[in-house]
Amino acid sequence: MAGCQYILRNTFHVIPEWFRKWIIAEHQPSQYHVIQSKLNIIRYLGIDCSDTRMELPCKIEPLAQSNNSIVGFQMGASTQERRWPVGSFVELAKKLIDSAPLLQIKLIGSSRELELPEEFFALLPERYHQNIENLVGKTSLPDLLSQIKTMAVLVTGDTGPLHLAIALQVPTVSLFVTANPKWTGPYQDLDIHTIIHKIPQQDENRALSMDLITVDEVLTAVNNTLKDK
Repeated sequence: MAGCQYILRNTFHVIPEWFRKWIIAEHQPSQYHVIQSKLNIIRYLGIDCSDTRMELPCKIEPLAQSNNSIVGFQMGASTQERRWPVGSFVELAKKLIDSAPLLQIKLIGSSRELELPEEFFALLPERYHQNIENLVGKTSLPDLLSQIKTMAVLVTGDTGPLHLAIALQVPTVSLFVTANPKWTGPYQDLDIHTIIHKIPQQDENRALSMDLITVDEVLTAVNNTLKDK
């Protein structure tokens, strides 16, 4: 329909036999990280796909650096089952601030996630509010990149800002349960990224499975990252 003579695409499921007659290159279901899987497509064009590093094709406007550590919280994700509970982010914030009263926390996210900071502040005792900056729904993409660049570490599920932080070489603590970091987790600079991955039981409620990740696990990972900064 588009008038293309050939189509190069990735397929994440087994291609049925009846469809294989349309395929002119051998296909095998992908066993690679999604980045490598995408790059493997262009090898059919004779293009070198050995460089797997992500880079951002834009200038990042630097923001003033704080004298105190900044921890980013990305509470949203594409689906509810990929979101660590807001209450867990609240408990993490309390423990971080109790141990480092000057620490700053930046909440990031899209305009479709405005209910998350509302719930966060409703659950968080007021004495902690001065340490929190709410940027959810308030940044353009270039602004978001600048904000992430100021962070000592970003706590996030498997969602867009995780991959932006990776491209920016900003340390992350990423939380995986229903998603698999083998396919979509950090793929470069692995020494600065901590992955917490839990595998739910088959009969477990997927909507609640992110509860498998405890606050203390994430706290330890964040503190270890801050210690290395």
